[in-house]
Amino acid sequence: MAHAGTFFFDKTGTLTAGKPMVTAIRPADGFCEDALLAFAAAVERGSTHPIAAAILDQAAKRGILQRTAGQISVIPGFGVNGIVDGKSVGVFAGSTGATGGETRIQVVVDGLPAGEIDLFDPPRPEVAETVRHLIALGAERIAILSGDSAAAVRRIADAVDIADYRSRLKPEDKLSTIEASSALNPVFTGDGMNDAPSLKAAAVGIAMGLRGSDMALSTADIVLMNDTIALLPFLIRLSRKMTRTIKISIAVSLMINLVAIAFGAAGMLSPIMGAVTHNIGSIFVVTLSSSIVFTRET
Repeated sequence: MAHAGTFFFDKTGTLTAGKPMVTAIRPADGFCEDALLAFAAAVERGSTHPIAAAILDQAAKRGILQRTAGQISVIPGFGVNGIVDGKSVGVFAGSTGATGGETRIQVVVDGLPAGEIDLFDPPRPEVAETVRHLIALGAERIAILSGDSAAAVRRIADAVDIADYRSRLKPEDKLSTIEASSALNPVFTGDGMNDAPSLKAAAVGIAMGLRGSDMALSTADIVLMNDTIALLPFLIRLSRKMTRTIKISIAVSLMINLVAIAFGAAGMLSPIMGAVTHNIGSIFVVTLSSSIVFTRET
């Protein structure tokens, strides 16, 4: 982490608050809003993804009768399929129609478009300042890697002052992007199951702890327990201090031992004084290492 040069972020649930809200429901011919929402909620039930939570919350507010879906299959980075009342229902993210920055969900019933649901998830208020701190600490590249539509990713990127972003990425696309930047010690921060390969491939994988999937949490090197992304600059400063401390400890220990060996070989250091000298070095290293506990977030 002390030598991190590139920072990649997932969008939904990482840079955003992870609490999207349904802003529009547009059913196709033959469907009403409640029917469209009921189909979507049925296949999304049980999912931990923020989009699923928003759809289920909207269905609950409308008092829509809960349906049960079977044969659920998840397509990482794309959507989910299931069988509802004998009909094949698919809920897929990132259709081409979203132009206002919303996340657009397309619902397909028996292979035919049933309508679309728009959601918007605002960015976390601390992200823009965090990005500025990362740049001040020497970050060479900061980018968003998202499976969402270009308009939705651009809206968040503009809000948090990140000029570099990529949209409509599948998990393997994120992975290849991170692997291509391996020379710059890439750090990837994400929260979803589809982020697990990227978290593993990055030099440092950081997962959001509160809403992160079990797969992401078990794969990541670091977990932000309170989803406090503003701690990333502090993490870098702490890592750099730890690295300096390790180097100083090694150098001082070697110097003390070399001097003690030289004096011992010359007959100027008794066995007792040799033991004392050795322990002086150990005390110094332990004391210096313990000083890290006083490092605080600024």
